[in-house]
Amino acid sequence: MSETHILPGDAAARERAVMHEGSVLLQAPAGSGKTTLLVQRFLRLLAAVEAPEAILALTFTRRAALEMRERITAALAAGASAQPTAADLDPVTRRLALAAARHLDSLGVDLGMHASRLRIETIDAFNARLAGQLPVGSGLGARPRIAEDALGLYREAARRALGYEDEDRFGMAVEQVLDYGDQRHEALAELIAGMLRSRERWLPLLAGGLRAAVADAPDELAEVRRRFDEDLAILVGRVLAQAASLIGMERIAAITRLLRAAALRGGARGPALQPWREHEAPLGSDPADLPRWRGFASIALTAKGGIRTRLTSAEGFAPGLADKRAMQDILEEIGRDPRNVRALAQVATLPEPVYGEADWARVCDVARVLVLAAAELDRLFRERGIADFPAVSMAALRALGDPQAPSDLALRLDYRLQHVLVDEFQDTSGAQLDLLRLLTVGWQAGDGRSVFCVGDPMQSIYGFRQAEVRAFLDLGEEGLGGLPFTVLRLTDNFRSAASLVAWTNATLSRILPERDDRDRGAIAFRPSSAVRLEADGDTPAVRAMGSPSRAAEAAALADLILERQTREPTWRTAVLVRARSHAREIAACLRERGVAFRAIDIEPLADRAAVRDLVMLARALLHLGDRTAWFAVLRAPWAGVGLSDLLTLGREAPTIWQALEDVRVLSMLSADGRAR
Repeated sequence: MSETHILPGDAAARERAVMHEGSVLLQAPAGSGKTTLLVQRFLRLLAAVEAPEAILALTFTRRAALEMRERITAALAAGASAQPTAADLDPVTRRLALAAARHLDSLGVDLGMHASRLRIETIDAFNARLAGQLPVGSGLGARPRIAEDALGLYREAARRALGYEDEDRFGMAVEQVLDYGDQRHEALAELIAGMLRSRERWLPLLAGGLRAAVADAPDELAEVRRRFDEDLAILVGRVLAQAASLIGMERIAAITRLLRAAALRGGARGPALQPWREHEAPLGSDPADLPRWRGFASIALTAKGGIRTRLTSAEGFAPGLADKRAMQDILEEIGRDPRNVRALAQVATLPEPVYGEADWARVCDVARVLVLAAAELDRLFRERGIADFPAVSMAALRALGDPQAPSDLALRLDYRLQHVLVDEFQDTSGAQLDLLRLLTVGWQAGDGRSVFCVGDPMQSIYGFRQAEVRAFLDLGEEGLGGLPFTVLRLTDNFRSAASLVAWTNATLSRILPERDDRDRGAIAFRPSSAVRLEADGDTPAVRAMGSPSRAAEAAALADLILERQTREPTWRTAVLVRARSHAREIAACLRERGVAFRAIDIEPLADRAAVRDLVMLARALLHLGDRTAWFAVLRAPWAGVGLSDLLTLGREAPTIWQALEDVRVLSMLSADGRAR
């Protein structure tokens, strides 16, 4: 088990994160300086290893990898110079950099000349490098081109799978799935394409390994069924727990007593009361209580979904019974809160907490079609010499082998690698966590090797890349293989003003759960403390503004940015938008006000007015008969011919070029038009 320390003060947690000899899981909220701690940890390890390659730092973005490399290189240069004025380093970083520089000098290592010996890279780049070292064993072949967006290939693979016609188990599964989907090929293809995007999560379970093969594995399908049953039971239990919480334990106890008595009465009839004959314990969230919950829901609700206002012998409450009045009072109380009614309606529609044989047969059919689609996708990748991120990730795992039979590459890495640092750990996917397990197979506490993971689970943003924030909780409680983790938490925020930190604390504390929940993968909210002094006095941290239209909103935002820029010229302002079209309106307003800005993939060059005018000019010169281009050229700011004159030019000659050369036509234009 891992060890959790709630330390009295942020400084103590920071020092331990850097200096601790064992493995560390560091929860660092936004603005807490986690990159600085990563750099300091790297420098501290660099002063102890025999070669820089013994340390591996993994990030999620190229920008983060570049920033870490630059900061470590600059710190080492400052440490080597030993000049107090060199670089802008804090005392801790300077001290660690000096020790690292002296150690590297004693080893004869010059990272200034051999910067590639610093192993700092993205997880995707590391995966590609691993797979490339064993092209045959990994199944990736010659290093392919990585497709950032492979949706078109996912769809093509899905269509090929649905067109599979061989008379085997896979062909029969395709027919069954098409029947389930009423032969709606395109809709099914879209669903399968969506699943292929996340195949690194399910393909190892369904195909009995990491390679897409046209054969399913019964043992793995049995394991999948066990997991499905567990997850279904968790979902059912969660709904029951919510219903019990809403109704209240006092009412639950009374309902249990009344329905148990009704079930035991000789005159009671109907399926709703049958489960109540066998149990007398109060209703709870155990999925085994589902039959009694269903019975209660059928008694409490009418066929239209409302609370029953009249009980009869059909529900087990004959006229004259004392329990009848008590039960009616309870139902009346429950009906006063619509949430209770909705909870009972949801309970009534819950499935069994385990899959039946017919349902499981459908799951197996879908599983075979998914494996078939994964195989078709693999074939498409080979045909076109490309791959996506999941393919590279799975190839890297194949290149390492498995814990019981590691490959030569894994053994070589294990021999050289001593420390692993992972940035933004909250965005780690299941496959990436498997990679970390394989890299650290055999590592034990106290053997001089360590894993340092830093991140903030409240900032997990890579769900579309199958990031599993639950891994943060699992690592903290269970460790990684034989490695226990010391869990540390930072609280100081160096980036934001106190008013913004206070607003964030107050707002998110009402949204995020109070406690961690591993089953749901839910992370509890933990507040931050502001370090910066206020710069704006009483200015509110967050201000809501309404506008009558998007154009008015863009203009108001541009005015606000201009006002702030005039008052605080050194400030940098970020604008977040819901859609690119909205960003273009804001960009146009900023340009009108002379505010310089940088937008990445927001405003296409072809959409700028000056570029459109130049394109039209080129078209007009290339083809004198292109009327649309000539109209655009004459209407552009360099000419600005009026609409009435353009109409004259268009009517009086077959082409605009001929009209411009005709003195008679030119004489028909206005004086302003002739001048232009």
